[in-house]
Amino acid sequence: SVFHQARGELDTAVELGDRMLGLADQTSSASLRVSADLSLGIPHFWTGRPARAVEHLERAAELYDPVKHRPLAFAYGQDPEVSARSYLALSLWQLGAVDRAVEQVDLAVENAIDDLTLAFALTWAGWLAQLRGDPASVGRRAAQIVEIAQERGYVLWHGLGAVLGGWARAADGDGAGIAQLEQGLGELAGTGTHVVGPGIVGIYADALVTAGRDPDALGAVEHAIGLAEQGKVPYMLAELRRQRAELLQRIDPSRREETRVLFQGALEEARSRGMKSFELRAAMSLARWLAEDGQAELGHDLLVGVYNEFGEGKTTGDLRAAQQLLETLS
Repeated sequence: SVFHQARGELDTAVELGDRMLGLADQTSSASLRVSADLSLGIPHFWTGRPARAVEHLERAAELYDPVKHRPLAFAYGQDPEVSARSYLALSLWQLGAVDRAVEQVDLAVENAIDDLTLAFALTWAGWLAQLRGDPASVGRRAAQIVEIAQERGYVLWHGLGAVLGGWARAADGDGAGIAQLEQGLGELAGTGTHVVGPGIVGIYADALVTAGRDPDALGAVEHAIGLAEQGKVPYMLAELRRQRAELLQRIDPSRREETRVLFQGALEEARSRGMKSFELRAAMSLARWLAEDGQAELGHDLLVGVYNEFGEGKTTGDLRAAQQLLETLS
């Protein structure tokens, strides 16, 4: 299953995970159950099924015994509990459980007992902070990742650390951030990171937007969408499609009606997958479009319905932005 996940063969990974789960039930093996739940939870995240991912990843983290199950790290490359909590954090964030996501990723970092596992946990923590729009935290995590990677010669993690660090610098207005990010992308090019590609290129596009390079950002977003569709890894697809619509609207205002359809499609994509955080962003984009079209009340009603479904994280950037937009639309 791990081999197929690394190659992006996620349907095969899920099939093997299901077999492992059946065998674990037959044998009552806790070790096999941890492996099975991890082998199912991870590909469910990549294939855009966060609720199913959470089901398996929570169980893997709960069942994990650091003494009995530590040898599983040799199969997964890092500690299984840390892997489970890291993927669980991103899945929870997608589902709108934004505070619990932070709790899980902090536990993952805290429980990492070797450098490879720590580099992994810090990378996922940095990714979560990027999704939350927290450049200070991203920059801090990225510096730690790069330091470990340089000491240990971890090419993959050094590249990912450079991408995150470059995004953080760009978000703070540092023009050198884009160059650092592009360096990281170059380092990752030969590592075979198929499944993470859409997310990483999406981070690059976001940095390009911050730098005022909308046409380049549009090219990056369209590349990321292509990677997601070709690789059948739609975990970021709703957000990428929303970003594409935002960029098209700014670059070519004559395509305004087309962007409305694209915003609606992004909203429906997120909603169909239960991705509340991406649904909120799409709802904000569509609500702004409606307000500009003289339909502020319709935009308000759309957005307030999504906003009210969040039971936590009301102080995070996205939810504060949604609250401010609702006040504007009232």
